[in-house]
Amino acid sequence: MKKSLFILMLMCLYLNTSMAQNLVSGTVIDINQNPLPGVTVVCKETSQGTITDVDGKYTIRIGENHTLVFSLVGMKTENVPVGGKSTVNVTMYESAIELDEVVAIGYGTAKKSDLTSSIVSIKPDELSNVKVGSAADALQGLATGVLISKGSFKPGGSSNIIIRGNGSFGNGGASNTPLYIIDGVMSNAGLDVIAPSDIESIEVLKDAASTAIYGSRASNGIILVTTKKGKSGKAKITFNTNWGVQQFINKQDVLNAAQFKEVLDKATDNTYLWDKEELRMFETGGSTDWQDLITQSGFYQNYNLGISGGTDKNTYYLGLDWVDQEGIIKNTGYQKGSLRFNLDSKLNKWLTMGVKFNVIRSSTNSSNTDGVAGMNSLDQGTVGSAVASKPTAPVFNEDGTYYDNLLLRPNPLAAVTYFKNNLY
Repeated sequence: MKKSLFILMLMCLYLNTSMAQNLVSGTVIDINQNPLPGVTVVCKETSQGTITDVDGKYTIRIGENHTLVFSLVGMKTENVPVGGKSTVNVTMYESAIELDEVVAIGYGTAKKSDLTSSIVSIKPDELSNVKVGSAADALQGLATGVLISKGSFKPGGSSNIIIRGNGSFGNGGASNTPLYIIDGVMSNAGLDVIAPSDIESIEVLKDAASTAIYGSRASNGIILVTTKKGKSGKAKITFNTNWGVQQFINKQDVLNAAQFKEVLDKATDNTYLWDKEELRMFETGGSTDWQDLITQSGFYQNYNLGISGGTDKNTYYLGLDWVDQEGIIKNTGYQKGSLRFNLDSKLNKWLTMGVKFNVIRSSTNSSNTDGVAGMNSLDQGTVGSAVASKPTAPVFNEDGTYYDNLLLRPNPLAAVTYFKNNLY
């Protein structure tokens, strides 16, 4: 009995030893059938491991019920049960790097934790609150040290961006405008040419290190823009829309006709000569509120359609964007349509070719809303003229023509009705 038990124990030990000594070999390749050298092959249960050679081949001793783990930087980790097989071949697939883990730095990408330069990174979800289709407006408040101001408040007006204050005196053609790099290409058009929904990320390079890459043109900082790309898989369709209203909220408190007449009569000792049209206004008790006459409730709408997809070798992204804004000044508005197409093709494991194009069509309807700078200028723009014009003046003469005796200023309502500047 003891002898039988001893023989049984030896047999179990032999079986266990045989299981631990099973020799498994194989080849690791990528989706293009290319061998992958340097792949780490580890037994999940024992942590015993090896690596593949230059031909992607490996050999390891492992138990028949154990699992092999194949891992390589840039590739998805594969877990393969051995199941008693002596040959285990594996195909590994590329893993996409999440954009919130890396930052574009001008000459490539780097992990956020490895950055030593002063860089601010803005991702798509932070741009989702943008209104009326301006990427520059979407950037407001998201990047420290970046000042964004409106060069013009009329519909479609561009924005001014200054990084860490003025770097130039502004004389002799010097500029404080940062350098814009869109998908690796320098652009003089700024962010106005890009629909916010087409942007994958924005990086703002703020310190002097950026001049090592782009030279003196980067002295005012750099704004790097990466547009969206397609991903392999079935076509993905997205549609976004937003709309809203705008109100004239900073209306100036001015005198009405009776108050204005009283003040002017006292100031001139009743020598001011009121013309017949103004006297007609006094008789009817009327008063003209020029600010109300030239303003309205504004409205904006934005629609965006995105289509992306592709295969392991070819990916595409198509973006269509439409913006329509009706300004708070009557007869002002802005329309912009844009089409963006990005195509990337992986020709082999070391060569990738891409095609990108962006087509924009825009139109702006505006009156002289901005005026001419200068405290003493009579050309104060539409709103300035409305605030400064006499409330005692009627809009129309008795014969139906526009009243024009406004101390060298145009009739504000006539200005927004007839003096249009249509740009395409």
